[in-house]
Amino acid sequence: MILHLGERVYWGAPGVIYLEGIIIRLDEESQAVLVHIDRATPNSAHLIDTDVSFAADGLALLQGESPERLPWLCINNMETRSQHTRKKQ
Repeated sequence: MILHLGERVYWGAPGVIYLEGIIIRLDEESQAVLVHIDRATPNSAHLIDTDVSFAADGLALLQGESPERLPWLCINNMETRSQHTRKKQ
């Protein structure tokens, strides 16, 4: 396992389904990683502020900046999340 506590990781593909957050727990024996989600695409926004378990080989380290300025991304921010909810209705 080459991941470490506190690293920012993501799962999915921007523009399709995307979850991003910080590693809060690693289990080297089972190769499981617990990630606190703080960014997601609108269809996954209900997972923001939750802890989600992933297989270590299903995650990728975030390289460079988070794509937070893209219009499809919900951020750990209630105002931004509610704006996206209103747009969908």
